[in-house]
Amino acid sequence: MLIDFWAKREEAAKKRVKIHGAYVGATEHVYYIIVQAKDYQSMLEFFVPLIPTQQGAIHPVTTMDEWTKFIQPGD
Repeated sequence: MLIDFWAKREEAAKKRVKIHGAYVGATEHVYYIIVQAKDYQSMLEFFVPLIPTQQGAIHPVTTMDEWTKFIQPGD
């Protein structure tokens, strides 16, 4: 299932889900995948193939530059 999921990353790119990095903690069976998506729904659709067999957490983040603009607009 993971192989099929990973093979579809080019299809995800067409939906504007960009993979910036993917890492595996093999001995812990943990995957860290850093993605940028046009919206939350597109990102979720990318991960749907893993839902039946995996559990995970999604942590939305932004760049520090964008965050500082957000917390101090107009500077």
